[in-house]
Amino acid sequence: MKRIRGPAALAALLMLTGCSGYSIAPSEPSSNESAFLDAWHQRYPKDKDSDALNVAKSICKAFKAGTSYKDEVSRLITLGSHVTPDDAGAMIGMATTGFCPAYSTLR
Repeated sequence: MKRIRGPAALAALLMLTGCSGYSIAPSEPSSNESAFLDAWHQRYPKDKDSDALNVAKSICKAFKAGTSYKDEVSRLITLGSHVTPDDAGAMIGMATTGFCPAYSTLR
């Protein structure tokens, strides 16, 4: 059995546990989704669009619920297989820039 690693594993876990708060319907991505996906795939070229979008939406949802930057980094590292602090920071940066810019200055 092939193991899923990194952001894709995190997205799968978030979907299985119902934490993603976002479902992907087959459609063309919006312009901000396209820009986000372009940035995401530069860093994680093998990830599915739906996995990347689920991770981003879960990050924004966590910040809207009051999660601190430090706690969100910890959560991403804990939930994801082989997610490093650098990966978590990059995921947060891309997610907040693309979907919840009000939280883009959190650190």
